[in-house]
Amino acid sequence: MFGRPIRIGSIAGIGISIHQSWFLIVVILTGLLALSVFPGYYDTWTEWTCWIVSAAASVLLFITVLIHALAHALVAFRNGLAVPNITLIGFGGISHLSKPPRTAREEFEIAAAGPGISLLLGGLLVLGWFFSRDGNEQVTAILAYLGIANLLLAIFNSLPGFPLAGGRLLHSIAWKITNSFRQATRIASRVAFAFSWGLIIGGGVVIFLGWLGAGIWAILVGWFLLRSSRHELRTLQIAGINEVVTAQNVMEKDFITVTPGTPLSQVVETMTANNTSVLVVALDERVLGLITEREVRFLPSSDRQQASAQSVMKSRDAATVVDLNTSALDVLNIFENSRVSELVVLDEGQLVGLIEKQYFFQRIKSLGSNENGTNSFNRFIS
Repeated sequence: MFGRPIRIGSIAGIGISIHQSWFLIVVILTGLLALSVFPGYYDTWTEWTCWIVSAAASVLLFITVLIHALAHALVAFRNGLAVPNITLIGFGGISHLSKPPRTAREEFEIAAAGPGISLLLGGLLVLGWFFSRDGNEQVTAILAYLGIANLLLAIFNSLPGFPLAGGRLLHSIAWKITNSFRQATRIASRVAFAFSWGLIIGGGVVIFLGWLGAGIWAILVGWFLLRSSRHELRTLQIAGINEVVTAQNVMEKDFITVTPGTPLSQVVETMTANNTSVLVVALDERVLGLITEREVRFLPSSDRQQASAQSVMKSRDAATVVDLNTSALDVLNIFENSRVSELVVLDEGQLVGLIEKQYFFQRIKSLGSNENGTNSFNRFIS
């Protein structure tokens, strides 16, 4: 992905964010419409008219995508699940649930709402185009484009990949049939990964056959689904553990400390010897700050000889902090939506543990394995 989403506002208490890939896709869509689609149907339009109508059509398309995502959110609300944020991405919108659905039926209803509303919007827009064909050409062109695009969005969103609704629909159906959340996750993950790789490989074949644009698009979609499925499957993995998993379950209690005056060379040796990316700087049981690989890596080589732990550490106040009872899902979201690699765990203001990103997912897998003696997720989540 290209970076963190940009928050632009909220609707009914739901935060609305735009992923940076959204801007790229808007530019690409606008260019395709202005240079090839609309000129082919309306040869009397000026170049400026094509660009203005294309830009309007692209922006309006993503408004319908937002409606699609809000449909997921409304059904989730009806089932008692909060939706703190919606993110518009290059290929659609994602509604982030505060916690996973409790039953297969809930998951199915929430997942089906998006494609359902897109199908309805597409049908209404096509009807609008049909009855306004003798009116303003620019308006009818936009209606036709939005109608077809929403019908295609309904079909695309129903494909069996994550984070598409089709992946959730498949998971809910498998959950209902097998009566096992974990077995459903195994089935859905296998299909999702196979589908993503199928798009990538198929895109390569299409390029070889001479259809460059279609092939590149298939590869991009496959790559996006492959990357995005990691977060969705990790969320399912956490949800599949019967106990309520919090920061306390996944943190490292026996964290390693160094004193403020420890030479940087010794800091590096300690990190290497203990296979850790973060150390706590403390004096007389008082925590002063943290040293991570990031601080060490970006320190100029000329300064390393004289550097000490205190001179390169980041203060405790600058660290990303979570409470002892923070849910593992919230921890996952922090890691996925920020660039931090470690979290400080506090209990009543006291540092009681650390969570390193590189070990967080291993710990979650371990918890899932210990519950039934098998490590059913390890093969699918990296």
